[in-house]
Amino acid sequence: MQVQIAIAWLVDNFKAVAQCYASMQRVTALTNAVDDIDRDFDANHTGGIVLAPSGSGVVRLDELTIADRAGRVLIDRADARIEPGEKVMVSGESGTGKSTLVRALAGLWPWGTGVIALPAGGTVAFVPERSYLPAGSLREALLYPAQSAVVDDAVLGEALADAGLGYLVNRLGDAERWDHVLSNGERQRLAAARLLVQKPDLVILDGATSALDEAGEARLMHTLLAALDQSTLISVGLRPGLEPLHTRRLVLTRGEQGARLASHVLTPHPQSS
Repeated sequence: MQVQIAIAWLVDNFKAVAQCYASMQRVTALTNAVDDIDRDFDANHTGGIVLAPSGSGVVRLDELTIADRAGRVLIDRADARIEPGEKVMVSGESGTGKSTLVRALAGLWPWGTGVIALPAGGTVAFVPERSYLPAGSLREALLYPAQSAVVDDAVLGEALADAGLGYLVNRLGDAERWDHVLSNGERQRLAAARLLVQKPDLVILDGATSALDEAGEARLMHTLLAALDQSTLISVGLRPGLEPLHTRRLVLTRGEQGARLASHVLTPHPQSS
């Protein structure tokens, strides 16, 4: 009887044991990846990119060289100054390091040398092509990462409507796996609605509207620029037709020692005229 009970326990709990084992594997893989990154950084780089506060509210790149994990230079000695409230588009050929540059600006890419100065005390929002949506209510997904913030539902509903998700206003309290429920375009609109609610001081967009059609992308960008007129915005991956909405374009040009960064003034967007 004792043997039978012992065998039955294993059968009855096999699913839970398998789930626990899978979770342990994921955690182990994550810790191993972090250790690998640290080893690669120590072996191939000295110093790393320095993130420093900018008291004047500007975003500044000083002798910034960005490399990959193996130490190969992607962007060579970039210098730039982005004033508070400026709207800047980053462009260049595929493979010149556009996404890597904005990841470094967001503090997500340490490989390289030089200084990135960011507004001291300001809030920074990095919006990738697929933003993270936590499990829970739509309200929590909209307020992430400050899910405990107290914001009136009317404000949240207005942000959803402005981002083209007005049909979700009545579902703010619904708990779902929103990353599975929403399409790629809806996820990007929800990330835009999050910006409309939180109004960060610095917004970094990396392909954040790529899933939308051209007309929808243009309308959403007009909405963001109107609502975030005081915020500094740096975007990459937008279609060329949206250039007039920005004040300046930073262009990466491929070179033998890595891409070089140059600045070009654009026609100001309507909100700044």
